[in-house]
Amino acid sequence: MKYIPLVISLLMLSCSDESSEKAETLTDQGLAKKANLPPPPPPIGEQIDRNNELCVAEIERARLDAMKGKLVYSKYEGMKIRRHDEELKELLKKFNIAYEPLGMNCTGELNCYGLYMDSLITEKYGVNFISSLSQIADHMFEARWATKTYEYWHVDVEPKYGKVPPDTFILSKLNLPVGWDYEPMQSERQYIEAEFVVDTTGAVSNIKVGDFGYNLKYSNNKFLSHLKKQIKSIIEEMKPWEPAMFNSHKVKCWYLVDINLDK
Repeated sequence: MKYIPLVISLLMLSCSDESSEKAETLTDQGLAKKANLPPPPPPIGEQIDRNNELCVAEIERARLDAMKGKLVYSKYEGMKIRRHDEELKELLKKFNIAYEPLGMNCTGELNCYGLYMDSLITEKYGVNFISSLSQIADHMFEARWATKTYEYWHVDVEPKYGKVPPDTFILSKLNLPVGWDYEPMQSERQYIEAEFVVDTTGAVSNIKVGDFGYNLKYSNNKFLSHLKKQIKSIIEEMKPWEPAMFNSHKVKCWYLVDINLDK
């Protein structure tokens, strides 16, 4: 926690007058000179092959970006997902640092860009800059409970409807169209996902059906539009819900329902 006041001071400086902007420009010029130096060694524990062609290309791309004054935080951290990503991106922007999280990769070469940028960010702001900023971002994530719409996996208690699971209720009301092919697939299942927001009063909004996930047999694809309309209508009639809870507060929450269409 001792590094947080330092970051707060930096945040205040980043929002100050034109003289600070000039000082920042001078610092960026120094950064460009730093980018001309050979790439730094990877941090302890990072298994990166810097002779790999893809890694070399990533380092060169990072070096050229830095020479243009562009800093990017993009460290790859496996399956770790920060709940405060949105807030961290907001804070990094105050320091003119873009946040571009890397996708999954098996070999790590794509992280050479991120590691090179990390070394430049550390050079400019210090070793504990990102970790301190992440702590502030997480405090912001928690403090915004009155206005923020959380994901269902981030809340303490998910939204709840009645005494039966929501997917069971929807299926009980769903009428599959005439001509529906009931023969199951050999190694897959037919399903459609519905996502929506449950607010602090238990009301539902922002209903999206099949926009992010569905799987139908080729013979049933023609019924997708019909299913989406019917499921949306059923969800609109499901009220009220019990709202999600986060840190003892009722909060707005995105909720996902996976509707299995196979018997």
